[in-house]
Amino acid sequence: MRREKLIKWIVMFFAAMLLFTFLSRAADSVTVAQVQASGVQNQLIVHEVSGNGTIEGTEEQAVFTLEGQKVEQVLVQEGEAVKEGQVLLTVLDSSIQESIDAKQDEIEEKELAVSDLESQKAVEEQKKANEALRAQQDLDTAVGNGDINIANARNELNIARQRLADYRAAKAAAKKAEEQRKKQQNENEFSGSADFTDGSDLKDETGESTENPYLDSTTEQALADDVRAKQDALNQIIMSRNQEVTAADRARQDAALPTPQDSTGSNLERELENLKEELGQLQTLLQNRGEVKAPADGVVKSLSVSTGGQTTGEAAAVLYKLTGEMRMTGMIQKDDLEYVDAGTEVTLKNSRGLTEENARVLSVQEDASAPGSFIITVSVPEGDFAVGENVDFTVKKENGPYTCCVPLSALYGNPGQQYVFVLDTEDTALGEVQTARKVDVTVKEQNETRAALQEGTLSADQKVITGSDREIEDGSRVRLRDSCLLYTSDAADD
Repeated sequence: MRREKLIKWIVMFFAAMLLFTFLSRAADSVTVAQVQASGVQNQLIVHEVSGNGTIEGTEEQAVFTLEGQKVEQVLVQEGEAVKEGQVLLTVLDSSIQESIDAKQDEIEEKELAVSDLESQKAVEEQKKANEALRAQQDLDTAVGNGDINIANARNELNIARQRLADYRAAKAAAKKAEEQRKKQQNENEFSGSADFTDGSDLKDETGESTENPYLDSTTEQALADDVRAKQDALNQIIMSRNQEVTAADRARQDAALPTPQDSTGSNLERELENLKEELGQLQTLLQNRGEVKAPADGVVKSLSVSTGGQTTGEAAAVLYKLTGEMRMTGMIQKDDLEYVDAGTEVTLKNSRGLTEENARVLSVQEDASAPGSFIITVSVPEGDFAVGENVDFTVKKENGPYTCCVPLSALYGNPGQQYVFVLDTEDTALGEVQTARKVDVTVKEQNETRAALQEGTLSADQKVITGSDREIEDGSRVRLRDSCLLYTSDAADD
């Protein structure tokens, strides 16, 4: 009896434990957050920039028609493929004829202006020739008169020099004769045949004084002064002659200089030539019934005319040629610049499902009409894409790998103050209990799906909570859905 009672109490105990466990789990299902978790991964962070663009040709050809023509009809539109010789637009015949008449009047006026300018030029050239002739004559006169004056002055100088030389020779002879006389007188006095005298008061037989005139220095000085005066006069004449010749020669050189180039004549002739060329174009256009045609196969890039309007000075149409290398232009935003550089690989895909993976970025330039937006130009290899075709482009840039990557959904907080919740497990009397623990993290880089954390922030075996059916905080009890523990390949990104 006692044994049966013991067994009954044991059965009741275990039943109660089972009931309590059931009730506890039922309560947990209501009060404990159910979470998803993921392991820390070693991954690359891939940034993707995408958009839409248009295939363009690299070689353009402008189609011009003369300014001021009334457009009858534009037969093509931008982006349309055209064949060589296809009519792009037509111009009214009456408008062409009016332009022809006006152009002929302009040509007549310009021809008259050219004729008047040529006549004026001939007169100026004759005047220039006369001035050059007079200048040469003045130079010849200056040289001739100067040489004559120099010759005369030099002759007078030579005469003065000769007078001084003759005087000095006579003086020397007189001095020698006087010395001889005195010597003879001294000899006579020594012999006692004559009274003593210095000879200064000697008289000739007629009673005149025999004083030597060449012993007077005044005459010699006067002759020397005359020589110097004649030399100074010659120097002055030479200087004046050189100055006059230099001035005359400069005037001759100035007169011989070519007439300064006047662009008026060449401009008039160029304008006349252009007018005649435009007249020929108008006449050809009239002969072609006002039809402006495509010069080659291509795609219409742009049109500057419209039906009923007038042609302007710019090209009426611009065509992309269908030969040679192509390019794509699209638009990206300022935030994308970090991931798009010249040389970056680009993947292109058109609406027909064709893909080109060997395209590369040529340039990135800000759109002047839309600040903050940037035009991306991509080199497109020859292939299945056509000029004018719309395509989708994708640019991918890989950074890393990073050893501590988590799903972006695991991040909480604001930039610079971010954190994650890691999953902790504790053994209790009732079994294992799981809790959420807050861990502050530093994000090195992130994309739309993943974030790379500072190395060492989390261990490789830790799990981060990536989702919860309710709000959690540090220390919150959580329950992991068995099917929600995610494991991904180390090489995967998304």
